[in-house]
Amino acid sequence: MSTTNSGNQIGIAREAMVELALLEIVKPERRKKRINPPIVKYVRAEKNSEMDARGVDFLITQANGTEIGIDVKSSVRRAQQTSHKNRRQNRLVGIVVVLETDTVESVVDKIIYCIKNLAAAVRRRRNQRLFVHRIRQKNRAQYHHYLADHRDMCSRHSACFAH
Repeated sequence: MSTTNSGNQIGIAREAMVELALLEIVKPERRKKRINPPIVKYVRAEKNSEMDARGVDFLITQANGTEIGIDVKSSVRRAQQTSHKNRRQNRLVGIVVVLETDTVESVVDKIIYCIKNLAAAVRRRRNQRLFVHRIRQKNRAQYHHYLADHRDMCSRHSACFAH
């Protein structure tokens, strides 16, 4: 048996464990208040699909419509490599490391922890965008004010503005 084939089998087994954990999370009696908003459904990426090519093994949908991508890894080293790659490509994908010793309940806890951290990252990113947008608006207003002043001062110079 080749190493790659063995690695694929381990990956498939880890993804199956995550799917069992997601089934537990999605059950109505299990939703409680573990994640707010709760997870209402999930989709497993098909092999060689666009989602799979982006490194997303599961796409989780929360009650408010937020979709979160989860990448399943079987080692911490591979998770760190993927994390660095995602940062370089500016992607927000949660990484869940499932080890051989993990139980379904421990994987449930890892998924919940991952989703909460991703939600915080999304909020930070949204706030950064709003901040940058406000600065751009402020700078644009200052620039237009500067243009109006410049136009008044240079109204006799045809080289500055076309009339």
